[in-house]
Amino acid sequence: YRPVAVYNATPALIPLSPGNVNLGPEKSTEIDGGFEAGLFKDKLGIEASVYKSEVKNAIVPVLLGPSTGFSGAQSQNIGAIVNRGWDVSLNLLTWSHGNFSWRNEIRMDGLANKVTSLQNHTGVTDAFGHPIKVDYPIGAVFAIAPKGYNTVTKSWIGTDTAVYFGPSLPTFNMSYAPSVTWGRFTLYVLASLERGAFFIATDNNYRFRNHTGDAFLKLLGPGGANTVASDSAVAWYTKFQDIESRDNVRLRTISLMIDVPQAYSNMVRFGRTSVIFSANNIMWWDHCHCTDPNSTWGGASSFGTYESVLTDPSPRTYRMVVRTRF
Repeated sequence: YRPVAVYNATPALIPLSPGNVNLGPEKSTEIDGGFEAGLFKDKLGIEASVYKSEVKNAIVPVLLGPSTGFSGAQSQNIGAIVNRGWDVSLNLLTWSHGNFSWRNEIRMDGLANKVTSLQNHTGVTDAFGHPIKVDYPIGAVFAIAPKGYNTVTKSWIGTDTAVYFGPSLPTFNMSYAPSVTWGRFTLYVLASLERGAFFIATDNNYRFRNHTGDAFLKLLGPGGANTVASDSAVAWYTKFQDIESRDNVRLRTISLMIDVPQAYSNMVRFGRTSVIFSANNIMWWDHCHCTDPNSTWGGASSFGTYESVLTDPSPRTYRMVVRTRF
């Protein structure tokens, strides 16, 4: 139910989503295989695996007819999903001599999933009104695509039906994490790459429709006058959803750990002590016209198409951590 105010602010409730006494748990079966190996006296470590999981009785939100009296969706066990993926990690001790060592770790993984059944239900959408279709990924991004511009009517032309742009989850991830230890100092860096995912950057639609934002203001003429470019952009963002790529390379972490000499720790009756200085989410590079390609809204919905709706970018953080024993 949702609370509302009616008749001079009198509180009331209206029904949103009906319950379902027949709703049961999702059931999944997974098969995976892999191996681990240590080579060259464990200077090179390799781990690799592949997997396939099948989910039955997947919980899907199903919109009911208006005659039921509910405007929200009902959760039903009508879905089936197949996930296929792989992951590989390499851990290489590149150099070691005395109290100096240099280690590199590379991780990669791939994912492909699709909805395999909706038990003949048609017109199924997620909680945000985006279609869920058989043979397409979970959270598949569908939208009307632009076809051209009509110079006579001065309006944009779009496709008759929604077009599939891609999945909302990355199909390939990679990370690189070198670490250097020299005596009491350890320097650690983590960089990552994501490819293959798309999302609806609703922020851009909102800003252009409301004639605000840096991208819109740059199109205005002297004194803030509207131009052909600004009018055309507003018309485009009013008609079409802005589909953006999540592809990005990100410098996630740089940290420096310092082991405090035991003599200093003994002065305050502490055991082994270390101090860590770190910076997180430092910088990223992308081709997205957005504040952050990793921003999402409604990401907790299993079938939700991920969007960015007036969301802030991930914060850059700086931390100092002291670890000790006593």
